[in-house]
Amino acid sequence: MNFELTDEQEMLREAAIDALGRHPSLAAAREAADGAERLDLWPVAVEAGWCGLLVSEERGGAGLGLFDAMLVLEQCGRTLASTGLVGHLAGTLVLERAAERGDDDAADAAARAASGEARVATLSARGRGPSPARIPPPVRSRSRSGTRERSAARPASSPTRPARTCSSSRPSGKGTSWAPTS
Repeated sequence: MNFELTDEQEMLREAAIDALGRHPSLAAAREAADGAERLDLWPVAVEAGWCGLLVSEERGGAGLGLFDAMLVLEQCGRTLASTGLVGHLAGTLVLERAAERGDDDAADAAARAASGEARVATLSARGRGPSPARIPPPVRSRSRSGTRERSAARPASSPTRPARTCSSSRPSGKGTSWAPTS
């Protein structure tokens, strides 16, 4: 097994280090722990294109994989950067998988999320508290007589679904309600 990063992955990691290094996120996290307002680095994530890491290129994303997203998230964690990407990327992955299965609303929401216009997250529809999201497997392409045909995939067995997208850039504190966009 080769555990070395590819050149593209090294570039992605270095770009994340550079983008996050321009902001005093460690100091801001310490201040936020003492009650100060947290430093919102969502605009940095939008500018860097991280919002669409897991969204396909056809919907305006980067079309990268989970490992690539982990490289960016690792740097966010290393600097305690408040980007809001963990929930957002999980939500975009659910939207992308639904879009692959022909859900036009999910495709539109994935495109808006990839551009950073909207933020998404996954929620449990069970109402019994948080539960791990079950993300359906990607739709695989099969080659038959030289043509590519998308196989039908089973829907996810979990009631976990993407939350509605929101136009608000960030919550302002306790009790904040976000208005869903149409």
